[in-house]
Order: sequence, then C-alpha cells, then structure tokens
Amino acid sequence: MTLEWTPLSEFRKFLKNTLRLNHVNQVFSSIKNPVLQLFTTFPAPDNWLAVPPEERPTFRHRDSRDLWYVIFWAWHTGFCKGNDVVAQYRRNDLVCYLSTRGRVNLSDFPVKMGLLKNSEAEHIRKKDSNRIGLFNKLSIHLLGVMKPLGDFTEEDIALADVMRPNDKRYNAKCLKDILFELGYSDEPGRRRQRILFDDCCEHPKWGDIAREFREHLKRSNSLDYYIRKAGSALHKFFKWLDQHGESDASSLEYEDFLDLFDYISKNNDGEEFSAKYTGNNLLHIKLFFDWGKGSHTFFPTYVDWPSDLYSGIHREAQEETYSGDGLAFDDPNFPMLMKEAIENYHPEDDVEVLCRAFWLIIASSPVRKTYLLNLQAEECMLPLPNAPSAVGLYSPYSGIEKAKHRNGQFPIIDSAGLRAVEFLQKRSSDKAFRPIRNERADASYVHLFQLEKYPWILNERQIYRFFDKIAEFIGHGDKKGKAHGYRHYLITHIAIETGNSELARLAAGHENQTMLN
Repeated sequence: MTLEWTPLSEFRKFLKNTLRLNHVNQVFSSIKNPVLQLFTTFPAPDNWLAVPPEERPTFRHRDSRDLWYVIFWAWHTGFCKGNDVVAQYRRNDLVCYLSTRGRVNLSDFPVKMGLLKNSEAEHIRKKDSNRIGLFNKLSIHLLGVMKPLGDFTEEDIALADVMRPNDKRYNAKCLKDILFELGYSDEPGRRRQRILFDDCCEHPKWGDIAREFREHLKRSNSLDYYIRKAGSALHKFFKWLDQHGESDASSLEYEDFLDLFDYISKNNDGEEFSAKYTGNNLLHIKLFFDWGKGSHTFFPTYVDWPSDLYSGIHREAQEETYSGDGLAFDDPNFPMLMKEAIENYHPEDDVEVLCRAFWLIIASSPVRKTYLLNLQAEECMLPLPNAPSAVGLYSPYSGIEKAKHRNGQFPIIDSAGLRAVEFLQKRSSDKAFRPIRNERADASYVHLFQLEKYPWILNERQIYRFFDKIAEFIGHGDKKGKAHGYRHYLITHIAIETGNSELARLAAGHENQTMLN
C-alpha cells in the first residue's frame, strides 16, 4: 500500500457526510491550519510514521488540532486493514498514538463511522453509568483498531493493555467481558491472580530462564497447582542466590547445596518447616536443575546434589503424609451439623443459592471441589456403570479432574445432593445460559455453577466465604475442615459401611490402594 495524505476536500466531506456536523465550514476552517502544519512538517505519512507514536507532535491552532484528520486518514486509506503482521503493527501504532494525545472525547466517532452498532453503544453506555470514561476509552480503542467489535481478535483485545497500562477500569479483561456480554465470544474476562512465578519471570537477572521453565511446565501439561508450587520453590531459590551474590547457578557445589537445604528448611525466625514442606520445595528445585543442566549456561554441567540428605528428607516427608489427617475434619460430628445448617439456610442472593447447592453436593458425593466447580450442566449426572440404579457425577472432559481421568464418576450417596444437582440443571435450563469456554476442559459449555454476571462461574473464594458464614452462625467459626474434609469423611464411611476398600477407591477416583490409604 502506497500511503499518501488524503486531500483536505475529502476530509471536509467526512465532516459533513459521516460525522454529520452542524457548522461544517466553521469546524473545517479551524482544523485546516493544524493539518497544513502536519503536511509541511511531514510531507508523506511515512515520514510521520518514522517517529515513535508517543513522540509525534500534535499540531494546534487555537482550540483545534490535527487529531480528527489523522483518524479520518487512517479510516479512509484502510491503514489498518488486513490480517497480516504489517496490519497488526499499524493497529498497534495507531492505538499508541491515539492513547497518548491527552484527554480527548471521541465517543461519537465509532457509531457514525460504522464501527459500533447503536445497540452495542447503548449496552456499553449503561455499563458506564458511574462516569469512569469506559465508553470513550473503548471508542479510542475501536478507532485505533479500525474494525467492528465483533471482528476483534485476541491481538486486538490485548491492545487494551497497551493503550491503558495497569488501568483497572479499562483493560483486556474488561473488554473480554463486553465481548462476552454482546455475544461475540464464549470466553469472559478473567482476573488472573498474581503468583510467585510471576516475580521469578520478572527477575532482572534470571527472568528469561524462569520464563523458559514455566513454558516447559505448560507444554508438559502440568497442573496449575503444580506450576504454582514450582514457582514458589523457584522464588525461594532465586532469593537464596541473591543473598549469596551469585550471578547464576553455574558455580554451585556440594557445600552450596547443603547451605541451600538449610535455608529452604527454615523460616525467617530460624524455625524448622515440616519435612513435607521442605521436601516439596527441594523436589521442585531439583526438577528445575534436571531440566536445565547441560543445555543452559545458567546451570552447572554437573549438579553435585546431596542425594543422601535429600533422600532422608523425602522419607520423612512421606511418613508425615501417611500419618497426617489429610485435611479431614477434627470433629466427627461437625460435617453433619454443617450439612443440616446449610440445608435449612435461606440464601440471600443468587451466589448464595449456588453456594448452598455446592455444599449439599459436596456433603453427598466424594467429589473434588475443582471437578465440581468446573462441571458441565448437561448430562453431569448419569447412572453408574457398575450399578445402574445409582447415579454419579460425570464429565467427558478429562482436564477438570485432578488425576485427568476421562469420564470420571463420583457416586451421589445422599438425596440432598441429588436434589441439588437437579435444581441446578433446571436453573441452568430456565436461565438459558450461553456456553462459557473452560481452559481446563479445552471446551465451551454451560457450567453447572454458572452466574449471570462476573465472575460468571462460582469460585472457591465465594464458596468458602459462605461456609465460614454458616459455621459462624451456628457457633463453630473456629472449626477445621472444608470441602476436602467432606471427601475424606464420605470415603471413610463408604469403606466402613461396605467393608470393601476397592469400592472406596473407586468412589474416590484414586489410582491405587496406597493413595486411598
């Protein structure tokens, strides 16, 4: 594409026919002078584009400037059209330019230029009722991308964070919510919680190696839980390297690793952590070295790891695991007491309606909470293959199950849980929810615990806040044990009532008898 400045006569037609301004001659005359300054300073658009967007001058004459002309020029010439790398670069350039022009009101432009439908504008204006400037920020974004909202790609959405860095009121998450609400996407915005791995990836010296390791874990289909734990261990290791003034880990020897072991095993007050906690952190650090040794200059070519000491810590960690209570309830009467209180509770809003149903199912089936919260509404409850008269929770998506079993099933052994599932399915059907994409499942579907607004799907923070509220209400706010406690409680009772540990293992979804024990 050969870029040239569009004649001013065409710009005047734009003001009259597209923007439909009332005093066209007056507006045109006031803007003409700044545009002529633009032409004089930059005879061709390529000269203008050679200057970084944030450094380009703004040409003014009294209260008028050249901004309207630049928007018209980009629109008229098709500056941003295309799906190639060049077009995306130009969209990025224009977004950066428009967002560095100071306070400008461009909210009327997108509708008049055909980039935004009236119905879309009305929806966004309603969201902007508290006057945070959402509509104008989105308008600037639309003009920078120069395409309708329904045509936005992931790259276009990401430009929201380029345009408004660290803005909590307008960002990629906010824009994704808008696209979801308007029916252009099955993936609403998500607020990603920052983890220690993020700090590692931003480390001034070792951020690159941390990012490579994180990508390796993702490519290996590591669970989110595992990645968080690995990031926590790596964060401790980087902190230890910083304290010792190391430029990297390439010169570490046996004595250094002994010092690292001692550092990992104690808190800031010098108190010993449990062997399980220490062992888990050392395991992740060891795997980090196993991954990088011999292929990265950050690591030593030979890792003189204190294997004997590590094996001893690992054995102690296993003993702690097998002798622990596994997050079980500390009071055998508390699970049923809470179940009765939750069953008799009258929810105050839709979130509490879902929370109440969640806990009634949790108290009726040995299902993992993450599996349940990610369950699909359609056909989530089917007859068990080995006992057709009974039913169990079912999902065709292996990703939502911790052990990644496909078609995982957990029996429902209490009528309250059965009624809760049936209620949620009817609620989902009555509300006619649209499918939401689930990253764990790598699929889009209507969720059993779906909400009509953000956060769109019930989350752990909401269910535990509800649990604590009920526990406090019945005078047991200090009790230990929550969702996983019910899982252990039910599996134990299955084993006791049936006398068959194999049935208990199947109900739990455990791979082997050792895990069940």
